Amino acid sequence: MTLDTELTRTTALVRTAGACWGWVDGRDESQLALWSPQQRRLHLLNATAAAAWELVGQPLLIDDLVDGLAQTYQVSAEVVRADIEPVLHGLVAAGLLRDSDSPEHAGPPRPINLAQANERPLRSRTGNSGSTTIGPIRALDCPMLVDVHDPELFDALVPILDPLLDSEIDLRDDETCIRLSVRPQGSGWTVERNGVAATRAVGRGRALRAVLGEVNSAPLHERTNRVVLHSAGIEFGAAQRGSIVLFPGISNSGKSTLAAQLVVRGHGYITDEALAITCGSTWAQPFHKALCIEPSGHHAVANLEAAATQPRLSNTWDIDPRKLGGGYLSNGGEISSVVFPTYTEGAETALCVIEPLDALQRLIANAFDFTSAGPRAFETLLDIANNIPAYTLIHGGDGSQIEVLEATFGSSAQKPVAP
Repeated sequence: MTLDTELTRTTALVRTAGACWGWVDGRDESQLALWSPQQRRLHLLNATAAAAWELVGQPLLIDDLVDGLAQTYQVSAEVVRADIEPVLHGLVAAGLLRDSDSPEHAGPPRPINLAQANERPLRSRTGNSGSTTIGPIRALDCPMLVDVHDPELFDALVPILDPLLDSEIDLRDDETCIRLSVRPQGSGWTVERNGVAATRAVGRGRALRAVLGEVNSAPLHERTNRVVLHSAGIEFGAAQRGSIVLFPGISNSGKSTLAAQLVVRGHGYITDEALAITCGSTWAQPFHKALCIEPSGHHAVANLEAAATQPRLSNTWDIDPRKLGGGYLSNGGEISSVVFPTYTEGAETALCVIEPLDALQRLIANAFDFTSAGPRAFETLLDIANNIPAYTLIHGGDGSQIEVLEATFGSSAQKPVAP
């Protein structure tokens, strides 16, 4: 059923199986929020529409729905019908309601992982094809191997991926291992994921960035019980088991630079770019990837250039977090606060509390595609928005933002340590 389909009095509507919804707290009253994976849009319902949504948990004829709302609000059925039918059309178009007599189509199947490992690999080894394997590494709680068919590219990737090496992984017991492979092909490079081409790149520098991009994104196809945010994560006052603060932001929002500045001051490093949260919890999981400082952020942390891994194949600085501050890698924990940073040149630092609805919209905007996890993922973001303090941080990069954050969330017990 689509938007241009006529809703008859005998149409029985019901929620679709994958509908994501919940109540978000407001300053004066709560609002019912629905997320449409089909439209990638958040819908907010008024009181009448919310009452209708509550009634269609089971198939319900539109006539019965209208009559029930008319009795609830003590108005005529004609007034209710004129008010509610456009809303019902919109929810059908959004894929949130369906005709109960029509079969519901299943979503696309999950990709099958073809990686097989018959032995426990070393930190690196040369294969029969001349490739060299880096791993096993753990990225977003997913085991991974990286096959590199070029010595120069291998030498550049090893120090960047070193913080993720995990000798405790036994690939014989984990069928979800991802195998990445990067090899020269024609005039460029191909990055494969489990034997299937995922990315093409021209030049070693771009091939390196493509591999690191796959390290971030490939686990999303295997771990469907997680919500993954574009976010940095820092444990403030780590020596005293401090506050876990998330910094969600799009690429080039300055979150990696902000994370680097805080780690230099002795705070615990969780991640700088991608952060996983298990559905049904508010626990931030560590992803100790190398800090990635784009050229636009070099001026803010110019003193860290010497800490960048060598050799460098691009202008981006990849920095081992263990070389900064006290080298403290946080194990993550329950999220204490969420801060949405925005860098604006010359701006005065301002940390402002925001309402749960604003926080929910920003969390959704900074989430990787979470539709594979379904309603549980939406409920997790809703839980964070409703129950964890959220702020916006506007700053001009003059250093005062660090002072404001430490005054709010806790200073480090350690003195700043130069790399």
